[in-house]
Amino acid sequence: MIGRASWTRAKASFAAARAIARRQWKRDRAAEADGFAAVDALVALTIISTTLILSLGAAETARRASVSAAETRRANELLQYLIDAAPSRIGAASGRASGFDWRVEVRAAAGAHAPTLQVCDRSAQLISRQSGRRYALASARLCPVSAAS
Repeated sequence: MIGRASWTRAKASFAAARAIARRQWKRDRAAEADGFAAVDALVALTIISTTLILSLGAAETARRASVSAAETRRANELLQYLIDAAPSRIGAASGRASGFDWRVEVRAAAGAHAPTLQVCDRSAQLISRQSGRRYALASARLCPVSAAS
């Protein structure tokens, strides 16, 4: 049989081993927690950087769309002005304005005409000097027969 002294020593030894194991377990948990914190920080940093990169890409796309829309608006305004201001006589004119190279042509339309009036086709073309895009507008107007012949 185990004596009382042996049992007390075994109990104390077991308690000491248990305390050592508990301290070791707490150290391991603390080390794991530190490791998880570092991984969590890296994941958060990755998410933030990805979001930032995607936001910058979206902002650049929006800026390009805005520039393109502004150019299209300016082109439409200039085309409408060129068609409205085109002379009634047959011929062509060209020039540069507002970042565009432009050309306006007035031609006699094929077909019958009245004794004093004829249908003339007017067309305007623009080429953007910045983007190289082409824009065009055409209309038919009445012009004097003398101007059409």
